[in-house]
Amino acid sequence: MDSLITLTPKAINKIKELQDSLKLDNSHFIRVGAKGGKGCMGVQPFIAFDHKQDSDLLNNIQGVEIIIDKTQTMHLIGLQVDYYEDTLSKGFVFETPDKP
Repeated sequence: MDSLITLTPKAINKIKELQDSLKLDNSHFIRVGAKGGKGCMGVQPFIAFDHKQDSDLLNNIQGVEIIIDKTQTMHLIGLQVDYYEDTLSKGFVFETPDKP
């Protein structure tokens, strides 16, 4: 699963900052998933704190433990998670490779 998704250094720093500020215990992980899939929008990636389920894959990316539901892996292949912040907006940004 090492090549399934990547996290940019900005995303890793923000995730670690959020984990520290929220004082979450070690039962909380970062879930990267996909939701939707209806109509022309397709699936949309998301990121959230969550508890690990039996159907999850666990991967450690530079000290950040990521969980991904096994059934959603096909929607997340090649996903890059970044963090963006300027004076008007901030948040996690998802980039996926162009599919042929």
